[in-house]
Amino acid sequence: MTDKNSKDSVSETDEGGDNELVPSFVPYLAVVLGLMEKDKGSPLTEEEVNKILDGATCMMMRRSYYEKMERPYRDVNPKNVWADWHRVRSEVVSCYAPIFVLTVPVSSEVLPAAEAKLIELGMTYLVVQYRPDLVEYFRHKASKYEPVLDDAAYERIGQHQISVEIRGKSFTARESLKESLNTLKLIKDLIGIGAIAVCCDSSSLTHSNEKWLELAEEAEVDFEENSFNGLDLSAAFCRAYMQYPVESENDYFTCGLHLLGLPDLIVDKNLINKILTQPENPVYEASNLFWTFAVYLLFSCKKGEFMSGNTFSTSVEAPRFRAIWEPCSYFQESDIRYNCYGLWRFVDPNVQKAKGPLSFFNKLKR
Repeated sequence: MTDKNSKDSVSETDEGGDNELVPSFVPYLAVVLGLMEKDKGSPLTEEEVNKILDGATCMMMRRSYYEKMERPYRDVNPKNVWADWHRVRSEVVSCYAPIFVLTVPVSSEVLPAAEAKLIELGMTYLVVQYRPDLVEYFRHKASKYEPVLDDAAYERIGQHQISVEIRGKSFTARESLKESLNTLKLIKDLIGIGAIAVCCDSSSLTHSNEKWLELAEEAEVDFEENSFNGLDLSAAFCRAYMQYPVESENDYFTCGLHLLGLPDLIVDKNLINKILTQPENPVYEASNLFWTFAVYLLFSCKKGEFMSGNTFSTSVEAPRFRAIWEPCSYFQESDIRYNCYGLWRFVDPNVQKAKGPLSFFNKLKR
């Protein structure tokens, strides 16, 4: 299916028309799963989630009616239950949820005004004296988006007297876009006060002050015009918080999409060469795949509708990849970069579509 809003990207989905009969769970499937996990005292396994799904009570209704129902959050998609359960898990059980952590070097003259702003907003923060490692810390996390941090900026960071480590409150996927906007507003205010630079530690990413201000302006304008479904806003959020591509020995992957309520993305380096037939610049190809897919999920795709096993390509002519959901494996849950929503791993489109145990709903779908 070609996405009507982003004509260049192509995704396979299982969404039907308005008259399609869809299950409405009573109580919500997310609530049932949450209660079962609380009773168990530890995270549910995929087999347990599927077993609970098969025993849950639901009634079938037309999709058009279901979509009009007022709900505090979008319930778990039963056809994508293992992956989508992780989207809403933090709504119903006490578990890890994303949090914004920022490092902001300032001068001693600027510190009082910065503290006043943080106290006004009820933010938790820690004042740290001069850090000799801060220049390398920022270099390691630097964005490639123009205008980038230049030598003069790194010199100012090296001359800092104090750094302020700011810690926000944890939030759910449903609250992620509001928190992302509020964090951009905070960064804009801190730069206006006189912050030397700003690093988003939660995604290992820092921009130049000029770029942070540009991104904050783009996001604020779209929100004020009540146009969150705009492509520009989705792109601004992805540029602000998604570090990509990060390289390991075998993979390219992203960091930071948990801040937008999305799984991070990962692809094997060898697969990029295989699917795209020895591209001249595999890093660029991985970046293009990640960027297109992330904006598609944020801008065009309803929460939970892209299912594990669906395929995706960056354009009509481009080769397809299959996306398989898996738990986050690159960071421990205690790490602020850990993605509680998991990972979308791009694999060969010829691999088996489903992985793991099937629920009754999945068997019906086949």
